[in-house]
Amino acid sequence: MKCSRRVPFIVCVLAGTVFPLGALAVACSSSSTSTATGPDASSDGTAKADVHVPDASTVDHSVIDTGPDSPVIDAGRDSPVIDAGRDSSFDAGRDAAADVSIDTGRDVQTDAARDALFDAPHDSGIDVHALLVAYPNQVNTAYCQQWANCCGNPSNFNVATCVKDVGIGGGIGNVSLAVIDSGNIAFDPSAASNCLATINALPCPQTTAAENLALINACAAAMQGTLNVGETGCRSSWDCKQPGYCDRVGDAGTGTCTAILGLLQPCKDSEFSQDCTSLGNAPGAFCGPHGATSPTCLVAEKEGGVCDENAQCNSTLCYNNCVPAEPFGVPGDGGTCGFFP
Repeated sequence: MKCSRRVPFIVCVLAGTVFPLGALAVACSSSSTSTATGPDASSDGTAKADVHVPDASTVDHSVIDTGPDSPVIDAGRDSPVIDAGRDSSFDAGRDAAADVSIDTGRDVQTDAARDALFDAPHDSGIDVHALLVAYPNQVNTAYCQQWANCCGNPSNFNVATCVKDVGIGGGIGNVSLAVIDSGNIAFDPSAASNCLATINALPCPQTTAAENLALINACAAAMQGTLNVGETGCRSSWDCKQPGYCDRVGDAGTGTCTAILGLLQPCKDSEFSQDCTSLGNAPGAFCGPHGATSPTCLVAEKEGGVCDENAQCNSTLCYNNCVPAEPFGVPGDGGTCGFFP
């Protein structure tokens, strides 16, 4: 079985049949649940759900740096490419966020989480850092819940499994690749609220390239790197002001924020393309060929081009080929509602 990482969908080719497997990249088999080999690490993506927001009466308020030099996400396809030791990044966000169980009905907490994020800046008792810790899992949970909604919330759609698999693939817009405890990410609760609202408004039964770009840009806006190009100490590309990526040497825990590479320059992240495009989400270029021994930054494919990663397409959508739209929550035979039993 072959898994294709895509934002926000994934295609798995199993026995000659192509399936659109959920947001970003998911592990399609036990042998593929392991991970990213690019410069930015991965996560185990363990599913957690009901979003937990700290009690205002019990926590201190954290002041997050959102100064004027805070990076502006490239309107192209920049989305959150949360980079990190993917082992620690998603785990940190997930575990510290809360120990939560996912309710497969939409009566869950997506609306409550969104409201809490919006109110956070106005409540002196809210710990904004705690909201940052919870954010990646909230994004993935909201996405999987909306997917289930589009499917009519069938009994065979396991939201928890969806959240886990989406997180393993980097998360929506690669948010799960961020090392949220690095100390180099400024968090904007209002932007986070807008991200969740954008997810909850995703239409059925398909997502267009424009809607996909709007989603990943909205979710990326909530986390802004604070390190300039040339500064050291980054643990993921999310630590760097955009456009930039965290260049780590070997297994080094930290690296240097570096300018995005130009076309035909040697690259290392053929899984997420974060060194060739902002956070691995901006359209136009990708690191490839996928899995190559010596990949380079290449021009993204036009509609109809061959692909196995979203980053390879100028539309940022790969579904067998580069496409202008992909199915989202399609019930019935050949649909996308039976992937997470």
